[in-house]
Amino acid sequence: MARASAYWNASNFEAQRGSVANAVPLAARALALLGEGQDARNLARLRANLGRMQLELDPPEVPEALRNLEQAAEELVWSSASIADIADANVYIARAHYLEGDLVRADEMCAEIIATIKDESPLLTAELLRQAGFQVLRTDSLFFFPRLLKGLRFSEPFLGWTRLGAQYLVLAARS
Repeated sequence: MARASAYWNASNFEAQRGSVANAVPLAARALALLGEGQDARNLARLRANLGRMQLELDPPEVPEALRNLEQAAEELVWSSASIADIADANVYIARAHYLEGDLVRADEMCAEIIATIKDESPLLTAELLRQAGFQVLRTDSLFFFPRLLKGLRFSEPFLGWTRLGAQYLVLAARS
């Protein structure tokens, strides 16, 4: 596990430096080492990260990335991963379909993901809307106080920066 973590960290370091070509083999090695263990969620997250990096290569390794991303998405579903982790992997699957030229499938996937996570992750929703060809006009949080406490709603504009207990709104228009 320690060796897998070392390769994983080295891969992240290379990717953050902009050297994705060096990061991919390190991530692949970490994936191979982690595959010997029993940590399904982290294995799936690493596989998704490898797929994402494969899409960032020049030229992108789309078939390999798609294989890794689809397997990661499947593994994330039955592991203890969050909805956001699963949606994030699916975002990159949609991107892979886009890079392959399957624009219809990419668009369908973006719509499915948005419908799934719109209430859970407004930032990921905004990113998906951008990828689907929308221009995000505004993100905001609304209705901090339920009807029972509506007398306190006057203070909502002053609490907007906290994003605690709010309903999120992402306003977008088709570009």
